[in-house]
Amino acid sequence: MKKKIIVLLIVCIFLFPIVLGSNDWPMFQKDLQNTGYYACKMTDQLELLWKYRTGEEDTHCSSVAKGKIYVCTSKSTYCLDADTGEEIWNCDIGIITYFSSPLIVNGRVYVNSEDALYCLDAGNGSELWHCDIEHLSSPTMFNNKIYLGSGDGDIYCLDADTGDTQWKYQAGGCIEFSLAVANGKIYTGSYDHKIYCLDANTGEKLWDYDTYMDVYLSTFYEEKAYFGSKEEVICLDADTGKRIWGYRTGCDVAAPSIANGKAYVSTDCGFISCLDANTGKRIWRRGFGSYLTLPALTKEKVYVGCRSSGDIYCLDADTGREIWSYHTGPPSFSLVISDEKLYVGTEEGIVYCFGSKETSSKVPNILPYLIIIAIVVILVFSIYTITKRKSKEETIRRKPIEQEMEHKVKEKYSEEKVSPRMNYLLKEKEDLRKKLGELKSEKNRLISQKIMTEGEYEKKYEEIMDKLVDIEDKIIQEKIKGGKKK
Repeated sequence: MKKKIIVLLIVCIFLFPIVLGSNDWPMFQKDLQNTGYYACKMTDQLELLWKYRTGEEDTHCSSVAKGKIYVCTSKSTYCLDADTGEEIWNCDIGIITYFSSPLIVNGRVYVNSEDALYCLDAGNGSELWHCDIEHLSSPTMFNNKIYLGSGDGDIYCLDADTGDTQWKYQAGGCIEFSLAVANGKIYTGSYDHKIYCLDANTGEKLWDYDTYMDVYLSTFYEEKAYFGSKEEVICLDADTGKRIWGYRTGCDVAAPSIANGKAYVSTDCGFISCLDANTGKRIWRRGFGSYLTLPALTKEKVYVGCRSSGDIYCLDADTGREIWSYHTGPPSFSLVISDEKLYVGTEEGIVYCFGSKETSSKVPNILPYLIIIAIVVILVFSIYTITKRKSKEETIRRKPIEQEMEHKVKEKYSEEKVSPRMNYLLKEKEDLRKKLGELKSEKNRLISQKIMTEGEYEKKYEEIMDKLVDIEDKIIQEKIKGGKKK
């Protein structure tokens, strides 16, 4: 039983940082499935908390982890304090691909340039290793393996610690956008007009699906795989590759951001549409100039940027009603949400942070973390108490065969003369059993009449159980010695 408790504690220890890290947006479109969904409520009217000028021409996609935002520009990667915008470090790795977001995991930053994937120390930006692959998509990680596509049509699986290639699959065209990973499978589109599903462990092709156009980004949601393409959003059965529905847009469209049964699709022709994720039926549509960013979702809101007008919009997720807007200049391809803050990089080389000044000026809210700690402690203590009691009761009651053996031994000793000590131990055992039975039957009365508190009852119960266990041990020792009067 102690081993079970230790296992539970280990599980809790590993889950705890995962729960704490749920505020992060550590990769392209937030998670392995590319959903673009951050499960929080944002205030209606965001305020500018800070902005940072990189001094370079533009900023690409960003990621946030452990209180730091990692920003890619055309040449460099910057690490900033996510609360203040203060620069912590920057690293020049050469020209960085426009659609690529850094991946932050296990104290490392994985970011790609046009000719290599770099692994950097998240604390100081120093290079740990790099792997020479050209024109890469955003990296993603599963089971300590890095997955990414390349401009020459290869899909790579690399060891996250060394960068060594584990396997490679040759698709027929460029793979420019991040892969989606779910249930041990990889989903991606290619410029060869195909959609691929591969085994994440081996790289074996499980199925493919032919389209008549270039296929871009992929998203996984509730056993369905969604893909953006030249003119259409495509929804396939994730297990079989069978087509479920399609939604025509008439222009370039990325895969949808998805949450709460709704798929939000933005297009280069300036429309954002909300679709039923199961049927593809349109719920609402809004128009904003042209060249929209990927939607970033929260529980009640949708954030999207318009690159032609340079405005950021907050919309009601159910109706599409505009709630808030701000002019930043042309935003990068995707927005980032973390710790109830919205981060926007622009093509003018500026990073904006929006949030509530009231909440940002307060001491960080640690109440959810304290509640999690309390639940874990109570759970472990309860399991320990229950298992301890069951263990003691099991010791007293024994298994049926052990009880039968004990009965036979008792009969034998009743027929033969036993030592005075054995007589004493057997009598003491019967008395303790009787006391325990009386105490259990009187529990409600003792507590309701305030003769005992719950704590006092538990203490008395434990005291009798401990004595019974001790008596059992002594009886066993006496039997080993012989137990009979000589």
